[in-house]
This record gives sequence, structure tokens and C-alpha cells, in this order.
Amino acid sequence: MAEKRKRSQNYSIYEKDRLVKLLASHKETILNKRTDGSTNEAKNKAWIEVTNAYNSSSTIYRPKDSLMKLWDKMKTESKLYYQSNRCNIIATGGGPSEVKVDPIMEQVCGLLGRGCTGILSVQDKIEEKMENTEECTKENVDPEANRKDVPSTPLWSRRRPQLLHTNERTEAMSSLCNSYTSINKKKESIEDLKRQLLEDEIQFKRKLYELQLQSAAKEVEIKNEVLSQLKGILLILYPD
Repeated sequence: MAEKRKRSQNYSIYEKDRLVKLLASHKETILNKRTDGSTNEAKNKAWIEVTNAYNSSSTIYRPKDSLMKLWDKMKTESKLYYQSNRCNIIATGGGPSEVKVDPIMEQVCGLLGRGCTGILSVQDKIEEKMENTEECTKENVDPEANRKDVPSTPLWSRRRPQLLHTNERTEAMSSLCNSYTSINKKKESIEDLKRQLLEDEIQFKRKLYELQLQSAAKEVEIKNEVLSQLKGILLILYPD
């Protein structure tokens, strides 16, 4: 029978904070959206450097794959954290968010920038197009050969993609906010239920303790009565 794999220890807040700070020095490489061979090789090298730096001052050894999985998890959580904050601000009419501040998620959102919103902006699309053009040039491909049928009009004069109607966007955002509000309410109800169960358990233990005290007192009373009767019998048998 195969040996069961030992589960690694959970990451502490200090470990997560250290990983985010190490990734900040390799931000341009690790957050690069390109997936060509040279970029992937650079990303792998950056992750190796991050892993070595992390383990050099850590009491718990963490392999590179484990750190990468933690980073992917934190990126997903940061997007949910950002959306929850945004919806809460909208729900309060632009007031301060009631969502508890998470220092780690704040750092991850700051590191990801626009990527934390989960929306690809127009500027991101332009940069991606420019990167693709640079790849064609490096591979000695004539860009003009692939643009024979493309009209030579400036980029900004071309028709932009039609966005959703304002009402539709408002309804979508409202629906998303309602979903987060419903989730928060369910969490609150669960916490209330846990609190009620804990109070009931404390009350039950208090009553049980009182009954145990009463039982012990009754037992002592019975023993004293038996002892008193024995003394009386001994006095009768041995009057002297």
C-alpha cells in the first residue's frame, strides 16, 4: 500500500507577507502576460530566485510549486476582496467600506494593479498588440505582409467596441452587489448561530456543574447521617 502523503503546514500571515514582498522585486517578469519560450524561462528563473530567497531565512522549507500555488490562490482571493470592497462602497452610497481590511490582500491588489479588477482595459489591449508586433519583428516576419487588407487608418480613429448600455451595466453591478450582500448576510447568520450554540453550551455546562455540586452535597449529607448512626450503635454496644 502506498504511503500517504504528509500534508504541509499552513502558511502564516508572516509567510504570505514575505512572499508578496519578494515577488514585488520580480513583478515585471512574473506578471508578464506573454507566454513565449524566453518569457517562460525568465519566469521560471525568477521563481527559483524567489524560492531561494524565501527559504534562506525561513524555518519551514517551501518548494517552488507550493509558493506558486499560494500566489495563484492569493491572486484569486484579492480579486474577490476588491469586488467585495467595491460593492460595499456602492451599497453605502460612496461611504467607507464595511469590509474588514486585509493587509495581505491590500498588498496583492497593489502589486496586481489593474489586473486585480479582472478587467482588461483598452491600454492593456494596446500593450498586448504592441508586444505581438515586437514578436513578429524578432522572428523576421514582415508585418506589412500580414496587413495587406487592413486599412491604413490611425488606431484612435478606428471604431471602438460598443460598450454595454448604462442601465445594463448598472443592473449587472447591482446584481453583483446584491450577491455579495446576500453572502455577507449568510455569513452573519452563521456567526450568530455559532454564538447561540456557544451560549447554549455554556448554559448547559453551568447547569450540569450546579447539579454535580448538589449531588456531591447530598452524598456528603448521607455519609454524615450514616456515620452518626454508626456512632449511636457503638455507644449502645460499648457504653464505656
